[in-house]
Amino acid sequence: MLGAPVERDTNFYFEDVDSERARVVKAQLREAGDTSAVIETNSGFIVFQAKEITDEIMTVISVSIAKRSYEIWLKEQNRITSSIRGVFQI
Repeated sequence: MLGAPVERDTNFYFEDVDSERARVVKAQLREAGDTSAVIETNSGFIVFQAKEITDEIMTVISVSIAKRSYEIWLKEQNRITSSIRGVFQI
C-alpha cells in the first residue's frame, strides 16, 4: 500500500549555490525580468533571469548550454549547410 506523498524542499538557497554564481545573481538580478551576463563554466554556459524578487525570496530561472568540441560543432554546421543547400537546389 502506498503512503501519503512526502513533501520535499525543492528550494535552493544561496548557501547551496556555487559562490561565483550566487555573487552574479545577487549583483545582476535586482528586479523581476533582469537577466544576468552569460557565465562560462568548465562544461558549458549559464544565464539567469529573475522571475520574482521580494525582501525574502528571489525566484530565478536558468538556461544552461553544454559546450561542444570544435569537431562536433563543425559537423553540425556542415549538416545545416547541406540541408539549406538541398532546399535551394533547382
